[in-house]
Amino acid sequence: MMETVYERIVMQGRCVGCGTCAGACMAATGTGALHMAWHDSGIPAPVLNADVCVQCGTCLSVCPLCEGNDDTTIVGRSLFSFSEAKECAPVEDDLLGCYRSLHAGYSLVHKHRENGAGGGLTTWFLEEVLSQGLADRVACVVPAKGPDTFFRFALLDSPQAVRAASRSAYYPVHAADMLAEMAANDARYALVGLPCVIRGFRLAARQLPALASRLVMTVGLTCGQARSRYFAEYLCLRCGLDAGAVDRVCFRIKDAQRHQLDHRFECRSGAGKGARQGHIYQTEGMGWLWGHDCFKVAGCNFCDDITSELADVSFADAVEEPHCHGNGGANFVMVRSEAAGRLLAAGRDRGDIFLEDVTAEPVRKRMEGVELIKRHDLRHRLHLMREAGMEPPVLRQQPQRRDDAEKNEWMELRDCLRQATTSVYAAHRHAPDAGARVEEAIQDVLARMKKKDTRKA
Repeated sequence: MMETVYERIVMQGRCVGCGTCAGACMAATGTGALHMAWHDSGIPAPVLNADVCVQCGTCLSVCPLCEGNDDTTIVGRSLFSFSEAKECAPVEDDLLGCYRSLHAGYSLVHKHRENGAGGGLTTWFLEEVLSQGLADRVACVVPAKGPDTFFRFALLDSPQAVRAASRSAYYPVHAADMLAEMAANDARYALVGLPCVIRGFRLAARQLPALASRLVMTVGLTCGQARSRYFAEYLCLRCGLDAGAVDRVCFRIKDAQRHQLDHRFECRSGAGKGARQGHIYQTEGMGWLWGHDCFKVAGCNFCDDITSELADVSFADAVEEPHCHGNGGANFVMVRSEAAGRLLAAGRDRGDIFLEDVTAEPVRKRMEGVELIKRHDLRHRLHLMREAGMEPPVLRQQPQRRDDAEKNEWMELRDCLRQATTSVYAAHRHAPDAGARVEEAIQDVLARMKKKDTRKA
């Protein structure tokens, strides 16, 4: 019996919940052999109905984390290396992928900058794709009324709808339904997503000619590694609200009185006079949780794409001078396709956006923290798997021992915190003291690691 994505990826803890396997399965076979459902780890994951599976292997061929598929470098070269004009040929960077040009800037219209997570350029770009008639619909993440899920993928067909959906969502959202719909309906689509989603759709486009012809623009977001649904729910508890009763959450709200990186999370329960609201800032503990990998998706430990290397254009935060231009928020922009470059150049010429050319150095510097996790940690992690007698997956990064005790201990601490927060919250999610149990688990991990360091000394 042929192995499926369920056995090879989900059962091995390498699923990131992108949903491309289930979407491609439906588009290719129509059997519904895979469907997405919440997993105990707090992410949407494919569930297999073996009775209707036709053993075609489509699910594995589109999985962004499955070994054996062409790696991101190879796929990127096939997508972006061709150009009739040699002077426009893309540069190939080991961290940023193939790119034609690099920029920094922000939107000057519609309060994109004020209301967006960074400089508002992602929202501006998606609006332009629709306004210029380059695509009929944009697939992006929008708020959903909780508590079962706080965000979902949706197809938007107007610039106004795109604008209303601006701001980042640090929440697991699958794109299975989007992929299946794109493959089934004759329209032109743009997609915005994290590296895993973009890679999954690119691999699926190789298997599904209809999808390849209809996916006309991909917009990538840089990834600091995803968090499970438990992260948002735990933040609600930290805000003093019952996570099970919360119907709306919002990430990355800017406060003009604080640094742009000290953004806040907000949550709301109920409506009218009975409504309750709460918030927490990065500097009030949310940033610590993120930086220590609490509630991180385990499968993200095996992904090495930081900048969505397979997207036509990618956006990242620019947070340091001279490229942040004050405290309002700004973006780095990595242009890979000629179509994306033309759209940005036209917007700059009209005065809709501020866009300056930059070198690779500041963009790479911005990625240093994530590079440690997605590249250096990953190589050492694969080495540890091999050392423990397990066969590591064959990925773009190869197993390599790291002889840096401090970095290895830092990775171990974050791994322990990820496992502890996820398992404890999953076990006590509906208990009235769930938040206190997670806090106790965090302190236990910190105490154990400190005791271990003391013994070494």
